[in-house]
Amino acid sequence: MVIGNQKKISEAKDVSSGLLINVIRTIATSASDDQRELARERLQTGYQDSGKVIDRLLTEQEEDVKTSVESFRDVATNIRECRERINRVQNALSASRNLLQSRRDELKKLWMENLEQKKIGQILEQIEEVKNMERIVDGLMKEEKFREAVDKLKRADIALNGPLSAIEGLHQLRTNIIDTSQHVLNVIIEKLLEWLVAEPFERQLFEVIRKLSESAIAESAVCARLLEKKYPDFITNITGTQTQIGVDLAKDRKTELNLKIVDALEALMVFDQLDTALDQLALRTPKLCKTALSDTVNLLSTLHANEGLDSNHLVHFINVLIAEMRACFYGHKILADEVGRLRMNEECKKEVIWRYWDGMQSVMETVVSDHVDIYPMKSDTQEKTVDKRRILFRFSNTAAVSGSTGIVAKQQPFALICPADPYNIIPIFHPLNRFCHEIEANIDQSPCKLHTFLHAFVMDIFIERIRKDMDQKIDYALSGNEVWQTLATVGGSKNKILVSCKRVFELCEQIGQFINSMDAYTQRFASLWVLIMEEYTKTATEMYSRITHSRTVQGDKMTEHSKTSANWAVDEDISRLLKSLPSWQVVVNQTPLTGDMTPGGILSLNESEQDIRLRTQRESEILISNLGSLAKIDHHAVITDINHAKAIICMHESLQWFSQNMRHLIATIPTKAKQAMKCLVHIRSPDGQVVEQLLSDALEQRLASVEQMSETCLLMLHLELRVHCFYHLLPLARGNAQDENDREIENFRRDLTQFHLLLTHHIAANKLKYLFDGLGHLCASIFIHCSQYIQKLTENGRKRVCRTIFAVQKTISKLTARPEAELTRAQVFFELLNKSPDQLLAQIRERGRQFTDLEYRYLLALAIRSHPVLSSQHGVLELKLNQLNEILSQARK
Repeated sequence: MVIGNQKKISEAKDVSSGLLINVIRTIATSASDDQRELARERLQTGYQDSGKVIDRLLTEQEEDVKTSVESFRDVATNIRECRERINRVQNALSASRNLLQSRRDELKKLWMENLEQKKIGQILEQIEEVKNMERIVDGLMKEEKFREAVDKLKRADIALNGPLSAIEGLHQLRTNIIDTSQHVLNVIIEKLLEWLVAEPFERQLFEVIRKLSESAIAESAVCARLLEKKYPDFITNITGTQTQIGVDLAKDRKTELNLKIVDALEALMVFDQLDTALDQLALRTPKLCKTALSDTVNLLSTLHANEGLDSNHLVHFINVLIAEMRACFYGHKILADEVGRLRMNEECKKEVIWRYWDGMQSVMETVVSDHVDIYPMKSDTQEKTVDKRRILFRFSNTAAVSGSTGIVAKQQPFALICPADPYNIIPIFHPLNRFCHEIEANIDQSPCKLHTFLHAFVMDIFIERIRKDMDQKIDYALSGNEVWQTLATVGGSKNKILVSCKRVFELCEQIGQFINSMDAYTQRFASLWVLIMEEYTKTATEMYSRITHSRTVQGDKMTEHSKTSANWAVDEDISRLLKSLPSWQVVVNQTPLTGDMTPGGILSLNESEQDIRLRTQRESEILISNLGSLAKIDHHAVITDINHAKAIICMHESLQWFSQNMRHLIATIPTKAKQAMKCLVHIRSPDGQVVEQLLSDALEQRLASVEQMSETCLLMLHLELRVHCFYHLLPLARGNAQDENDREIENFRRDLTQFHLLLTHHIAANKLKYLFDGLGHLCASIFIHCSQYIQKLTENGRKRVCRTIFAVQKTISKLTARPEAELTRAQVFFELLNKSPDQLLAQIRERGRQFTDLEYRYLLALAIRSHPVLSSQHGVLELKLNQLNEILSQARK
């Protein structure tokens, strides 16, 4: 109902409003009064209608209006009451505000006082914490928690220089913190030195201790000091301690060591003290090594107490020292890796490694210098110094590191493992050289300081020392006549050799040891070989010349005589012929012979009887062509002093032994050394000129000279025996008186026997066979050849010659243990003289030829000269020789 009424009222309002608007628009826009009047009437009519509608509506809505008025009245009452309450609240708030305003200053004052009390409490708590810092840090240091300890110190540093900086009276606390910080730094450095240096060295020393006997450990103060730290009860159970040492050494400490180093380095980084610590490590590591070296020497001396002092112990010492330095480098490499990681700089890592090896090289230089008896060489790289006033921490008025300034002081000398001697470098050079290459690989630098030191020592001092020593030793080895007479026994040879040869080879052998140990300097050492062999060959040549030459004084004139055998030995034709024979090759090549066979019963290897006869015949022919025409050989032309003969024999044996052993020595040197000898060097030639030549060729040339001289001595002996045959047999072959024959035969027998006895004691059996082989053929040839110089041979003369030949045959056969058939042939030659020339020709025609054409001519000519009738007939000799030629020609067909 109400809604309907409201809708009607709304519609009426809309109609009225529209009408009113239209009227107002008409009145405003119409230009005619009629229209305006019409509009006014319409407006009036509409007003009346609206009044009616309102009256109707008021009548219809009277109850609702009353209800609305009453509601409005209630609402107005409530609003008035609310306003009153709001006024009361406003009044209460105003009163509260007044009260709060009065209390604000008092509350503010109390709040400020509370804040001050809290701040004072915090400061007191911080001060108390700083006071207890030293005790806390000490506890952490004992547990090796360096990073945590330094963090607490850092917080204390921040507090003292921050919130507590304005508080007076804390100077002592600041000083305590500085001292504690200094102590922490020192402890960290000490611990790093212990981990990186002391423990690695001690681990190697424990390896030595494990090899000691229980009594040696109990008596050693060094063992006691080392073992007490880790094994306090070692004295009661030494065996168990040695076993435990082995167990501990087998443990892997890499991870634990890495964690410790990282913790220490991070602690140093907190206060930016890493560089200071690294400087201290580089400075003190070599000093600590020196102490460990003294302990190492002590323990190794105890280990080798019953063996005496020699360079082998030095090798052991150097190997242990190198092992100690390698173990030490293991920790330093971890240190370098962590420093590079913390600094994020690869160069920092390289610097740590370089400084470590620089210090270790200095230590090794000192050790080597002391043992080779020289002062340490100065390195081109100077020691780095530490700033005298480098501040440890960023505290005001703090002190610098004490004892960390200046250059490394000169180390005190320590005990030596063996007597100092420059020759000690020989056994230790190889391990040191390998160690140098290892260092160069680690520091990426070549050559390293130690390598330069070794090279300078060897080149400037050691080789010069060797050269001087060799000069003195070669003078001693070759001085005096007794060195060319006195014999010495050597291993691997049944025959004795000259003392001079043995001494010289010992020098060469020592140089060979130098080359094996220091092949990098082969050129310098091999040059000493050349010089030694030159000097030895020169001295041997002089001795040979003194033996093969003699002087006689006749009035005011001095005459020099040379031995015929010596002249023949250097004669090109004779020496070439003799050296071309198979027997010479057998002797030179030292073909082994059966030990139970006599020299005379041994045939030259690979030679038939016919070969031996042909070879001997060629030799006899050339010798007879030189001496066969002489009636007598002067006694100055032969060796009559048996000592001279012995000297030649020993010189041959010694020189041959020397050359063979020298070649074996050269063959045993390393391949690298052999290649090093293929370099050009300046060599002084025999004529005094300096020429450029390969060192290997110069060495081969000197060896060839020694061998040639040895061969010359053997060749001379071979020829000397044959010259003696000529010396004694030429007079016999000429048909001397019986007394003279007997005397010469005795002299011949005595000379050959002395030679044989001498050679038997000083020369090999195959050489003895070579020397005496062919003597029978030569003697037979001498007798036959000399028949041409016999004017006439009677029956008694023939018999005397045959007896002489038989005596010679008996002498030689006794020495060679062979029948010497050639001398029997010579007897047959002279026995044929009992036949007439015609009978002789008839026998040749019937039986064939037994001698050469020339020998038959000698035989026929002597037969004619000895014939009582034919010797005086002119032209008989030519006739018979023609007949002989016809017979021999037919025999050849």
